[in-house]
Amino acid sequence: MTLVIEDLFVREIWVGRRAPIIRIHDYDWGQTDPTPVIDCDGCAYSPINWNGPAWTLGLSLHPPEKEA
Repeated sequence: MTLVIEDLFVREIWVGRRAPIIRIHDYDWGQTDPTPVIDCDGCAYSPINWNGPAWTLGLSLHPPEKEA
């Protein structure tokens, strides 16, 4: 897998010279999802399949900012 990083954001993701469909397990939505998927530890998550450009996901190398 190759991550193209620019200004501490993931701009592109490549696997074998192809842009893959990205799968995200969103555990925040899993608690309210009427039909959540359960992982091997029994935690509910909502699966998200992303096939748009990686930069539109907003993936950052920064830790999340803490609220005051």
